[in-house]
Amino acid sequence: MDAPTRVLKALNHEEPDRVPGFESAFTNNTIMEHYGVTAGGIVGGVGLLKYLPFKARIAKWAISNRRFLAKSMVNTYEFLRRVKIDIGLSLVTHTQHKLIKGGIINEFGRKMMWETYEGDGTVIMGYHGGIFKSFEDYESFERPDPHDPKRLAAYFAGKDVQEQMNNEILSVPAIGGMMEPSWEAFGLETFSRILARPKTRKKSVR
Repeated sequence: MDAPTRVLKALNHEEPDRVPGFESAFTNNTIMEHYGVTAGGIVGGVGLLKYLPFKARIAKWAISNRRFLAKSMVNTYEFLRRVKIDIGLSLVTHTQHKLIKGGIINEFGRKMMWETYEGDGTVIMGYHGGIFKSFEDYESFERPDPHDPKRLAAYFAGKDVQEQMNNEILSVPAIGGMMEPSWEAFGLETFSRILARPKTRKKSVR
């Protein structure tokens, strides 16, 4: 049974050959290499930008190019296949709003910095706070564009790898949950203070 069939059967309350496996994120070079898969992927690749000129231009091209994105996803999907995880994610949100020293500000206003684990060199994007200091900062921030072509590029790149792997992995678009990007764009302390003000709270849900 291939991964799409397995997942759809489970969602339809039918019995697949086994319970579908899913993991939202996996960042551990040592374990990936134990399964014979070279670690890296798009996070590691983009992390190398700090050594290159024209970083913003290169990053914009990288996250918009379907072929590049597909190549960057192959090893991660191959690892998932080998450990019998059925669902792989294509990142259609959390794209960069601005490239900064050591990382990015993503489209939700979160500061994400490149971090490297000691020992095996695993590169991750770590959360380092939000850029909004007030509700007015949030209102003046450029809204994410749901029609941004980068989203479709990432989605179709994932489907390209799924097809390449004969549907042994089901690629699905990954989006941010409502709560996480919201409070992280402010930081929990600032976000909590805003929620405690009734006028702002009503304005935020209009």
